Amino acid sequence: MMITPRYIANIHRTRLLMSLSAAALAAGSLVFMAPDGAAQGAGGPPAPSVVVETVQFTDLKGATTFSGRIEAVDKIELRTRVSGLITKRDFREGGEVTKGQLLFEIDRRPYEIALAQAEANLASSQAALEDATDAYKRTQELVTRQVSSGASLSSVKSQLAQANAKVAYDQAQVQQAKLNLEYTQIRAEISGRIGRAAHAVGDYVNEASTPLATLISQETVYATFSVPRPDLANLVKGKDGAYQADVELRFGDGELYSHAGKIAFVDVEANSATNTVIVRAEVPNPDRALLPQELIDATIVDSHATKTLVVSQSALLLDQLGSYVLTVDDSNKVAIRRFETGSYRGSFVTVKSGLAEGDRVIISGHLKAQPGMVVDPQSAPIEVSNSSGNPTP
Repeated sequence: MMITPRYIANIHRTRLLMSLSAAALAAGSLVFMAPDGAAQGAGGPPAPSVVVETVQFTDLKGATTFSGRIEAVDKIELRTRVSGLITKRDFREGGEVTKGQLLFEIDRRPYEIALAQAEANLASSQAALEDATDAYKRTQELVTRQVSSGASLSSVKSQLAQANAKVAYDQAQVQQAKLNLEYTQIRAEISGRIGRAAHAVGDYVNEASTPLATLISQETVYATFSVPRPDLANLVKGKDGAYQADVELRFGDGELYSHAGKIAFVDVEANSATNTVIVRAEVPNPDRALLPQELIDATIVDSHATKTLVVSQSALLLDQLGSYVLTVDDSNKVAIRRFETGSYRGSFVTVKSGLAEGDRVIISGHLKAQPGMVVDPQSAPIEVSNSSGNPTP
């Protein structure tokens, strides 16, 4: 290949362009690495936008959560009080029944016969009583006229007493026969929900048989849980001695139940092993969403509100050293701030230490913000609910 002056000039031109490109890249890197927002001030890219909220005090009601269980207010085991074959089952398993509704019927025929026999025996004894009464009156008249002896009067008097006793006995037998006949029809003593039938039509049952079914009330249920004695002592009581607190329930999946309850019972003694006291709350159950023996989380929400410092959980970050947030100062510069968390209240967490009222914390846009960087903060209002549910920002 021949080396010409033109070829040498092209090489020099190419090397010069490469040098200028490298210098430009280096200058760009210095711009992006400029500290404290120098690049933004020198016409660089705009500061990243983040959403911030102000840490503040709010009137927050005390809330403590305990593990508990749902219990039925009334639970009835349906049993038969007479023996016989089941001839009717008049309900849908798992369905609602009303007070007085017929549920099971035992074969009534033997008991109808027994009642007829008892009534016949009563009629016979009542007739015998009339004869004994007439005999006593006649003998008494004869004794008065001294036609009959006193011994005969004593005899008819005894017969009269026996006839009276026999009538009383037969009357009791009639009542018993009526009661047995009534027992052949097993009716709901309360309105509620009935479970699975343990016996089918045609089964023979008696008083020793297992319960025919279980009937539970549903309109209102109990939430029962154990509370440490110190926590119970902190609750406020009204003039009537009732605790001034609501009880809110959460299902196992964390969903908040829509109806709050009231404390209806506190046990009179503590558990010696755990120093806890059994507490029972009465909770409305109109939608039948709560099932007896279901596990729930019960939160006692005290009606006495206190000033509490809170921050959104969306601002909370975690690492190996613990909890922290990214704060934005008056110069819109980002910094790491570590703090100690308190209790969690819905989408918020209470602050024990490390943050102060008025601090601005980033709740959205964390990935765009780095410590030492200047950002463009957009404020979001905060509204904290006194419920243990999710507050609304």
